[in-house]
Amino acid sequence: MTDMPQPPPDVDALLRELQALTAMRRGSVSQRYMKCNKPGCACAEDPAARHGPYFSWTRTVGKKTQSRLLSAEQAEKVARQVQAGHRFRDLVDSLWEACERWADAELEPPRATSDEAPEKKGSRRRSRPRS
Repeated sequence: MTDMPQPPPDVDALLRELQALTAMRRGSVSQRYMKCNKPGCACAEDPAARHGPYFSWTRTVGKKTQSRLLSAEQAEKVARQVQAGHRFRDLVDSLWEACERWADAELEPPRATSDEAPEKKGSRRRSRPRS
């Protein structure tokens, strides 16, 4: 069985960073102010008087959008988890690119250094020169 080659430093660094994962989520966190539509409420006329803020976490599951209302404390935590999810996705993309560079390097033949350069010998003459 052949030994596995050591990964290049950039691949190794990305792998170590991926090992330090935290809780993460997909989606986004949003903050909204809303009108209540009650007669006489100031929110209908003045945008500064709208109710809120209300926080929600939205994500796509399958082909459907799902939302969940959050408290302000939950919104802060979920926003950090969503940010960790974005960081994870960026790391995975960077790892793919680094591994593809590594794979491309394995396809290239090793370059000879100046000390290892082959000596030119030329071809042998097949016939005698004519005068």
